[in-house]
Amino acid sequence: MNKFLVKLLCSFLTLLPVCSYAAPIKLIGHYRSRPPFMVVENQIFQGPLKDIIDEACAKTGCTIDWQSVPLKRSIDALANSTVDIVPRFCLTKDRSYVTCLGPVGFAKNDVKFLVPKGQENLINQYEDLKKLTIGIKDKTFYFKRFNDDDSLTKVPSLDDANMAKMLAANRFQTMIVLGLDQAPIEAELDKIDFKDYTYASYVFHQTSGIYYGANKDPAKKELFDNLNHELKNMMDSGRVDAIYKTYDLSPPLRE
Repeated sequence: MNKFLVKLLCSFLTLLPVCSYAAPIKLIGHYRSRPPFMVVENQIFQGPLKDIIDEACAKTGCTIDWQSVPLKRSIDALANSTVDIVPRFCLTKDRSYVTCLGPVGFAKNDVKFLVPKGQENLINQYEDLKKLTIGIKDKTFYFKRFNDDDSLTKVPSLDDANMAKMLAANRFQTMIVLGLDQAPIEAELDKIDFKDYTYASYVFHQTSGIYYGANKDPAKKELFDNLNHELKNMMDSGRVDAIYKTYDLSPPLRE
């Protein structure tokens, strides 16, 4: 082959498009059991909130390595950017180091108070809380007035299992419970065969957005923006509703 043909071939090859097959970006996700929307059994992670974000990731070039971690540790990890995604997260004024993806819908999340059986009238109004010791789950946002009220006597605990044991041991007079946490805490009370409880007459009614917490790592901002865009598309298109229905769950509310 003469020199002219060699130069021509080389010039042609430099004009060909270069195809690159980049590996998906691997994210770390923290998961905790919140049946029926989030379930962890034998390190198997299930539920619509997992499926929704996994599908959004598949469309934006990333995958999630799920780990079973309590919320308190997840919040600290978000602050340190050692975790990327935490489903069912509430952004509050003291969590400015976190960004939220979503919402993918809304859910009734009334706040109730566990009291000894037969003492429903122990709490008839918010002011009744001021004379009681109240069991709370550490790092949990219940509602603004409650979380900001330093006049209340709050006894923190790490998770539902510890809260259930503390209630049975009379470590506090009442326990605050988010509506979305009612099934998990009742399951823990069943495990220790504690049935001497009911719910107080006072209920704080609220609706909460269904968000995913994400860290503020600048290197991942574009990826999280793309994920947020895909989550919105999934909600608007009805895909989120369809995923809920695969678990025989009613779709989330719209604002």
